[in-house]
Amino acid sequence: MADAAKDAPEGTTKKKKRKTRARAEEEVGEAEGKGPDDPVPGESRAKVKKHKKNKKGGSEYPNPEKDESLSEQGRKALSYVISYDASREDPSSGIWKFNKARQNWIMRNICDANAVPDSYFQYALKYVQSIQGGARKSLVNHCQTILAPPPAPTDGAKDTTVESAAAAPTDNDQPKPETVQQPIDVQDEMTQKAKAERARVVAGSLKL
Repeated sequence: MADAAKDAPEGTTKKKKRKTRARAEEEVGEAEGKGPDDPVPGESRAKVKKHKKNKKGGSEYPNPEKDESLSEQGRKALSYVISYDASREDPSSGIWKFNKARQNWIMRNICDANAVPDSYFQYALKYVQSIQGGARKSLVNHCQTILAPPPAPTDGAKDTTVESAAAAPTDNDQPKPETVQQPIDVQDEMTQKAKAERARVVAGSLKL
């Protein structure tokens, strides 16, 4: 038997030794309570670091390109600001390039939650904080317009409806027309409040 073991190919002997060592390391890991994703003895630090990097960057940003609730221009503009945010972490990546049309869309729509949903707002906000010069001033004016109270009716305005009704002849035999109250558009009121809240946040970030 000793002669047979001696005559065995050298590669086969080394393979058996590696299997025995791997099994011993696996048993040690199980005894210490390590899971299948935990680093085991013999795994390089570079490989462990790579796993953590992939895990971190797996789903960090939303993907506007696959969001069917967005308009075509919205997908492009929100992808633009997300690329900007990612480029700040890695300036050498070259994944972002300035685009005036995308910037203008963000400036016009950042206060509209329908155009820029909450899941994308933080990235749009980070981007507009970087805007300088005339574009920044334009955004400031846009926020101020949204936050400005609606104009009050002037004192000289007359209620022509009341005057016409008083001047018109009445006929007691005819039924009086019923007054129809216009329904309040609750959805529109909520939209305006949401825009105002967004405008306050944007204005605060620009330190108005």
